[in-house]
Amino acid sequence: MNSFAGKLMSSIFSGDFYILLFAVLAGTILVSVLRVAEKVEEEVKLCHADPNKRFAADLAGRLNTGYNFFTTMITIFPLLGMFGTVRALIRINLSGEMDSFRQEFFGALTSTAWGIIFAVIFKLINAYFEYRIVSQIEAAEKLQDERLVKTIRNGDQNDEKR
Repeated sequence: MNSFAGKLMSSIFSGDFYILLFAVLAGTILVSVLRVAEKVEEEVKLCHADPNKRFAADLAGRLNTGYNFFTTMITIFPLLGMFGTVRALIRINLSGEMDSFRQEFFGALTSTAWGIIFAVIFKLINAYFEYRIVSQIEAAEKLQDERLVKTIRNGDQNDEKR
């Protein structure tokens, strides 16, 4: 494992493990967001089919919050890489052997690389799913607005009848 790729892979399971854990967390949140998006889509369809069905507004709120959290996590990956870089550079002993210096310096570079790699991967994944998720958020908001207008109009009509 003397190759760059081998050293990079071994670093994710040692010094840069926190970046891997954050990536697993981001993936878990994405899966959760996609499941909620499916539920919102089903709810919106059911509400259009049955105008008297109560819409689960909390579901749309969970989707919006989860998606915002996921997209924020994407921007944190480069910061985690920079944190690892600073952490590794601080540990460098300039009075020590050159091999020790090289190891610590390479550790600084690997955390930066992993931060960039995961940011790019999740940014691409986000680009693929963004339209679907945002469409569900917008459909839910539109349905809520339509229901609110209908409720207000019904309230006005009831006031006129009195």
